[in-house]
Formats: sequence, structure tokens, C-alpha cells
Amino acid sequence: MERFARNQQTITVEEQELLAKKKVLVIGCGGLGSHVLEGLARIGIQHIGLCDFDVFEASNLNRQLNALEVTLGKSKALMAHDRIKSINGAAEVTVYQDKYPNESLLNDLPGYDLIIDCLDSIATRKQLEADCLRLGKTLIHGTIAGHYGYFGVITKDNPLMSLQESRDDSIEKQLGNPYYIVATVASMQVMLAVRVMLGHPYHENGFYVIDLADLSIEKIELN
Repeated sequence: MERFARNQQTITVEEQELLAKKKVLVIGCGGLGSHVLEGLARIGIQHIGLCDFDVFEASNLNRQLNALEVTLGKSKALMAHDRIKSINGAAEVTVYQDKYPNESLLNDLPGYDLIIDCLDSIATRKQLEADCLRLGKTLIHGTIAGHYGYFGVITKDNPLMSLQESRDDSIEKQLGNPYYIVATVASMQVMLAVRVMLGHPYHENGFYVIDLADLSIEKIELN
């Protein structure tokens, strides 16, 4: 198809067809989530689930793709749905307009091929990791803080959130989350998601740290 012609020097036609068959779930439609959903829709994912209970407020305008003056007060999940459909009207989009975890989403979770964590609560991230590990699902992790971004692939052999210290407030709220780190880490999450779905190699024993202050990226080994 013409819409994916510019993918073809990197993604083969056969791989593009495989991506179109995958079902991907994104938990959180704010900063990371809105950019991840944008990337999935444009890379060719045809079956997308998204979950968020929140509405837009003025503090979201600095980084969230769907946060506009005209969308303040509106549902992040519903605006994400509309954005995806405006990119690809044929995409199948399932909306869970609720907090995670919720009964409807937990019932549907086994049907997704891949889950992407775009949450901002450590406690909820830990719950999501536990649910994915219990079901044998691969989870793409990403978080941000100031100039720093952290991302990796969570599997039963590479749990990442269990290493995190529980706290009432996430580190991104302490150090801030400017647009450029949000867009960068979200793109890395999409890249990892594509590599996992296509069976390409990725860092399986740890995670990545990116520092945009000095334009560096480091692979952290845990095992």
C-alpha cells in the first residue's frame, strides 16, 4: 500500500503484513502514550487497544500530542481514538476509558500480542508487570525524568518493575518531563515493540538509559 511505501526500505512487505495482524495494547494515553499510539498507527498496527481514565489539563500542553487548548477537559482515551482513526480509518481501536486495572481490560488482556506501559504510577506499573508475567505477555516499558529516559522489554526472564522502589510520586514529576524526552522515549518504545513483534534481536537482560543532556545511550545489564 502507498501509505507504507516509505517503510519498505526498513520493513519488508512480509513484515508489514505481519504487523497488520498484531494486536497491541497501550496503557496510558498521556505523554508517552499519545506518541506511542501515533507511532503504532503510522507504522502499520491495525488492531490497537488503549486505556486511560483521565482528561486533559493545562499542564499537559507542554508534551502530550493530543493536548490542545480545544481539548482541555476532554477524555485522553477518546481523543487518542479519534487521532488514530484520523490517521487510518480502517484501524480497529478498542477504548478502555477507565483506570488500570479494570475488569473489562483484564478479561481482554490475554487476546493482545503485546502490551506497552505508558503509565506514570510505580504501583500501577508493578501491577501491570505482574499481570503480564502471569499471562506470559511481553511488556514494553518506558519512563522519563528530566533529560533521562529508561526503556526496555519486560519478560518472565527480565522483570524490571520489581526492582523499583515504591514511592508516592514518580521521579518524572520530581525532575519534570519536557517534550523532547517524551517524544524520544516513546519512539524507542515503538521501535522495541516492532522488533519484538517481528522477531528481531533486542536487549533481553536489562534495559536502556538515554541522556539527552549529553546525547548518550547506555545498555544496562542486569544478569
